[in-house]
Amino acid sequence: MKIAHGRVSTALAHPDVRLRGLALAPYDAAQHRDVPTLFMGLYAAEDFNAILTHRGPATLMFCGADARGLQPMVANMIAQMHPRVRVLAPKLLADDVRARETASRFISSRESRVGQGVT
Repeated sequence: MKIAHGRVSTALAHPDVRLRGLALAPYDAAQHRDVPTLFMGLYAAEDFNAILTHRGPATLMFCGADARGLQPMVANMIAQMHPRVRVLAPKLLADDVRARETASRFISSRESRVGQGVT
């Protein structure tokens, strides 16, 4: 699955720069609702709603405080979206979250080595 579009939370600095660095085009819900998309950051209700209304495959990439502050209810809702929504986090963050068992059922860890597009 090749991801060509991304949505970065407005809580994160320089979303346009982040998307360019990942070689992704900006996500437009009206045009890209059914295509594989990377969602970076889950800080606000608008971020969660974007994932909920997206109908295609989605990859949610946690960035830090969003995963550490994840409420059990939200974690359960994300887990119910599996396998349509794949969840990633940098390894150290994933290990921290797993230690608290908040999202251990669905979070995948990976080293932070994103570049040349996302697959």
